[in-house]
Amino acid sequence: MEKVYLDWAATAKPNVSENRKALEIAHDFFANPSSRHSLGQGAHSILETAREKIAQCLSVQAKNIFFTSGGTESNHIALLANILKPHFSDQNIVVSAIEHAAIREQVEVLSHLGIQVKTVFPDAQGLILPEAVLELIDEKTSFVSVMSVNNEVGSIQPIADIVQAIRLKAKRKIHIHTDAVQAIGKLSLALADIDSFSVSAHKLGAMRGIGIIYLKQPITVFNRGGRQEQGIRPGTENLAGALSLQYAMEKYFQGIHANYEKAYIQAETLMSNILSIPTAHIIPDKRAGSSQKFSPYIIQAAFDRIPGEVMVRTLSDRGIAISTGSACSSGKLNRPVLDAMKVPKNIQQSAFRLSLGYTTSDTELEQCIEAIKEVVSLFG
Repeated sequence: MEKVYLDWAATAKPNVSENRKALEIAHDFFANPSSRHSLGQGAHSILETAREKIAQCLSVQAKNIFFTSGGTESNHIALLANILKPHFSDQNIVVSAIEHAAIREQVEVLSHLGIQVKTVFPDAQGLILPEAVLELIDEKTSFVSVMSVNNEVGSIQPIADIVQAIRLKAKRKIHIHTDAVQAIGKLSLALADIDSFSVSAHKLGAMRGIGIIYLKQPITVFNRGGRQEQGIRPGTENLAGALSLQYAMEKYFQGIHANYEKAYIQAETLMSNILSIPTAHIIPDKRAGSSQKFSPYIIQAAFDRIPGEVMVRTLSDRGIAISTGSACSSGKLNRPVLDAMKVPKNIQQSAFRLSLGYTTSDTELEQCIEAIKEVVSLFG
């Protein structure tokens, strides 16, 4: 049976030729990039070229890009730095209620260590508004984290407006971070004024186990070790991964506008077809009239009386891969993002996610709709 892959938000289809090229070069330049001999310096030169190329794609300086093991570690580097701030227990951090588990779960650890955590909730559309953030900021706030694009409902957060609002109000320096995993390479975002953002390579078809954190200014990190990555991320560098991320960035950024336009049309058509089926819901329910506020690559839907897990399994049996939400939270019954948006419990339980990629075809989406109609007819 031909497979239809609509779980790109969990991981993108791999860039096979680019990843193979990255492996071949890394095998040729096998020496440790930190070694002082000529073989090591050859590997170091390739690593730094990859850093420079990635920085060019992001319109930032290479000195502000640090390689990590992925989006989760990048988020943790920014978060855990709060522990080392003077009198950290007297400070507070503000975090949105719709963050990925990489932020949400780690914040709980910080709260147990004595850091006060304030949660900013979204509106019914899943949007974190600047005024909602400002209501929680005071003279003791040292850190704010709001993700760029929500990984479950696709809401695009007004990061630039949030940054501007904080800068105007705050009487002290506040570090502003964004998890940009679902945004980079897919949407054109202005992130130059933010203090840090995270990127995960496998969301762009590069290898797993590689990512970056952008830091506008150096920070004191919690995890220590060698002096790799200027001490921001100790450990021997992943040369193959860095190269694969460079190639992925170049590939995705080259087609970012054309891919977005295609995905936007596909998403609008897909949502229209879903809503034509009885008992269908798009989450949030008013998304159809404000689609510019959402990533076209991510759609959350539901059908009355059909659990999301049932939809995932029955579509899988028909050769179609979707999910109920974040792969990192699969198997859990609670849906923190939908709960924060005050989505009714019965709809939460029925919710599932369709996520598109740059190779997603109209034919694949038509197959998906026909399969959904079969499932609704069978279980609805």
